[in-house]
Amino acid sequence: MTKAEINDEIKEAIRACIADKKNPNNCIEKVLTEHDIPLEKKDDILISIIKNNAGPDQP
Repeated sequence: MTKAEINDEIKEAIRACIADKKNPNNCIEKVLTEHDIPLEKKDDILISIIKNNAGPDQP
């Protein structure tokens, strides 16, 4: 799976896991598995989401 294939739907599902779940790690892994994304890519995907959410007033 390439970076371009991590679409907004997947990113929103991961954000929902982080915001709404007591155990976001299991939720994120479930989202990745459902979309056939290797779990080894989880860290890279999370970093990408964080970087894209940082605005001009954030470090």
